[in-house]
Amino acid sequence: MRNVLSVIIMGICLFSGCATFVENYKKEMTKINVEQARKKANDPLSSHGASIVNENKDFHIDMIYHDCDYLTRDAHERGKVQLWDEIKLKNELNSIPQGGYIYIHINASTIDMGNTKYWEFVLSSFDGNIIKRIPGKNSIPKYTVGYNATTTWWNIAAMPLDKKPTGKFKVYVINKIENTRSEFSIYPDTGTINELSNP
Repeated sequence: MRNVLSVIIMGICLFSGCATFVENYKKEMTKINVEQARKKANDPLSSHGASIVNENKDFHIDMIYHDCDYLTRDAHERGKVQLWDEIKLKNELNSIPQGGYIYIHINASTIDMGNTKYWEFVLSSFDGNIIKRIPGKNSIPKYTVGYNATTTWWNIAAMPLDKKPTGKFKVYVINKIENTRSEFSIYPDTGTINELSNP
């Protein structure tokens, strides 16, 4: 279920942007509750094109990567089912960034903490070189109510990557309200981190 991450990052796309990809991902993530995330916090996160390790075992944050190949196959499958014409399919394929998307799924206990304007996302090399720092944008979170009537506020940020991230790197998710930071190690299938930092 979790099978559902640029030289220059084009920006953070929330629900208003990258609509097709984020909406499809959102449908998958609504099936995941906090308890399931907690149970899987010690395991590498499954992804398409990279392995992701949640270094802090933080079950409030999920991160998923969809590479260009996966998104291309997905677009063809959706186009077949939805009977797209060639123009629609071409436009969809042209909108896929070469490096795919990093999706960051945030679970929070309050509506403010679920708003991504209080979060920041940092892409870094393993040796600590900051490649890109991206502030979150104002986005009112969605919510779900668990079996114990606990409300969880959640949101999704999508980071498009212009080029395929071929070497290991880190993504830090910073909670500015609580002044805490979650660390994720990303291990793409092949390559070097330098390809991320040089245009």
